[in-house]
Amino acid sequence: MSHAAFGYLTNRYGLDQIAISGLSPSDEPSPKELQEIINFAREHQVKYILFETLVSPKVAETVQDKIGAEALTLNPLEGLTQKEIEEGKDYFSVMRENLESLKMATGSES
Repeated sequence: MSHAAFGYLTNRYGLDQIAISGLSPSDEPSPKELQEIINFAREHQVKYILFETLVSPKVAETVQDKIGAEALTLNPLEGLTQKEIEEGKDYFSVMRENLESLKMATGSES
């Protein structure tokens, strides 16, 4: 995860969240912390980095580039743009998109 916004989700479904930033999306890790995250991701062969749509992905993209992971997004919905609303997106369509990202990240077919 780009930052620790989805703790409720990971706790509920027994997932592990390794946040690149802290609880605040504006928090950035120190160079030492960033290297530890990269080492952890390499050691555990992390294949996906999940980005929140409202957060600058700069630091997460650095990790993604260093380990060759694929980027997926999770939308917390509070950031639905006017364009997305005009395209007909709503709570249910956004949650279906989030579900697809989670299925891919966890290797789940159901």
